[in-house]
Amino acid sequence: MALTKQTLTLISISILLFCTIYARETSSPAASPGTLSNLYNLLPSIGLQKVMIASPSEEINVATKQLQVIEQKTNELVKTMRTRLADLAAPKEPRKCLMQCADNLVSAIDDIKLSITSINDETFWKAKINVNAASEDVGRCRDCFAASHTEYPEFKTFDAWYKGVSAECVKNLEHVKR
Repeated sequence: MALTKQTLTLISISILLFCTIYARETSSPAASPGTLSNLYNLLPSIGLQKVMIASPSEEINVATKQLQVIEQKTNELVKTMRTRLADLAAPKEPRKCLMQCADNLVSAIDDIKLSITSINDETFWKAKINVNAASEDVGRCRDCFAASHTEYPEFKTFDAWYKGVSAECVKNLEHVKR
């Protein structure tokens, strides 16, 4: 595929800009010229982001820690829900959702524990399946609250946090090929 004149011009300007910045940075006494790490450290100064590529063992460790935090926060939410149920003199429908959601979250905790076990056994595909199963359990809570038109702020906050952390955890598990 032939490069257009505009593309070649853009590449030339980028190289010129990069060389200019490199020359300026390496001329300072603190910098040692010619090292690739110095060149790599210049990337943020020209508007490019450094991308960290984690090793599989780092991704496994991150995924495990994410799952442990998910388990801990889910346990805390279940305790909060059960306390609310004990103190609640509310209509039947919100109580029903709280009871169902607490049960669903206990099931999610079991799935998270299975995920951690699967990671320890190096069966990452099983861990990913269990994280997705836990997400379905959390989704059932969301559906119950939506169907009953009940707001539960603690769950809403948890749900938003859980979506982000679980998605990142699944991504980490997908990067590990074993």
